[in-house]
Amino acid sequence: MPELNNRILVIEDDPDFRAMMCLALESDGFEVIPAENGRVGVALAIDAMPSIILCDVRMPELDGHDTLTQLRTLPTTKDIPFVFLSGGADMKDVRRGMNLGADDYLVKPFTPEELIDTVRARLQRHSERPANTPPGSMNPTMPLPIELMGAAHATVAGRYELLRRIAEGGMGSVYHARDKDNGQDVAVKLIVRTATSNDRFLRECEALAGMHHPRVVPYRAHGDAGEGFHYLVMDWLQGIDLSKRLQRGPLSVDETMRMIRHTGEALAHVHRSGVVHRDVKPGNLFLVRDDIDALTLIDFGLARGTDSAPVTQTGTLLGTPGYLAPEQVKDGFTPDARCDVFAAGCVAYECLVGVSPFHGPTPMASIARLMLEESPRVRTARPEVPEALDEIIAAMMRRERGGRLRDGAAILDALTSAGL
Repeated sequence: MPELNNRILVIEDDPDFRAMMCLALESDGFEVIPAENGRVGVALAIDAMPSIILCDVRMPELDGHDTLTQLRTLPTTKDIPFVFLSGGADMKDVRRGMNLGADDYLVKPFTPEELIDTVRARLQRHSERPANTPPGSMNPTMPLPIELMGAAHATVAGRYELLRRIAEGGMGSVYHARDKDNGQDVAVKLIVRTATSNDRFLRECEALAGMHHPRVVPYRAHGDAGEGFHYLVMDWLQGIDLSKRLQRGPLSVDETMRMIRHTGEALAHVHRSGVVHRDVKPGNLFLVRDDIDALTLIDFGLARGTDSAPVTQTGTLLGTPGYLAPEQVKDGFTPDARCDVFAAGCVAYECLVGVSPFHGPTPMASIARLMLEESPRVRTARPEVPEALDEIIAAMMRRERGGRLRDGAAILDALTSAGL
């Protein structure tokens, strides 16, 4: 556990990735200050004087390079260790940052363990740094990886031409790509090979390869991309995810009922296939052509078989705070379909109310609410919601999983029995 100087500023514009980092660091005993962009980060750095700053390279509202430049020119922040967070294809940006005075960098995607190890190593090196040593002069804790994007458009497996990166998260980066064999657009997920990621990658590929359902993103291929990466190829989906749709405001009652039904259809197939998704959230429910009736479940990066052994936590949590079931926060639980049902209930609540039922200002605050508070009822915040729908969502979000709807098929049965 950190003893002194344990305040960390995390500047990251991706809310899910920022939440993952904050949760991992807070679980390890650090005090974390989140910032959604560089402009906010500079102000917080001046006010809070963190012990270390973790900053994404590419952001709106002041990118990582400009953030670093501003902080290095201020007397109060010029010596604070600064670690860049970079996508695997951004090595030119990393080198530029190191030349500007960054102390270190982490290449996305990285595991919580890698994050904590790098933070601890950098803090230790900073404490041992000789007086008057300029920032950025100590060796980085990670070696420079081989650049994947050496050409204008890299080609994976000699077939899939990467066009642009469209998403980045704790488990990988996703690219819009083109299959040169048939000219079709595809989505390619690249994952850095590590001891931790290898098992998760294989589980994700095995889970998707066995799925054949219109509510589940179709699998195409997977393999070794070289340069230290795995790759997974899926159908290209044109549209937006539910989290972006909810930025416009809550859904109508009818839209929410359709969303629950379609999510239940996806989960019923997933659960029948012997898989638990473990990360059901608005960002993983994709609306093809912005159409709720074309909802598709994506991202099986945390999926496990229903016959998996009990999960032992190692100071970090797998899943997204705000959608975790209570048992997922406890040590030694066996993941089953009811974890996905609870998450789907949280999504349904958010669709109607506008925020997830256990929303908090930090990941740890969300978990504290989950463990200490009863699941809220939708009709308390939105009285016009039919009582039958309120009861179904409540049954999905029951704290004791023995009383919760058992799986995706049970969600569909409940809707049918209620005439919804």
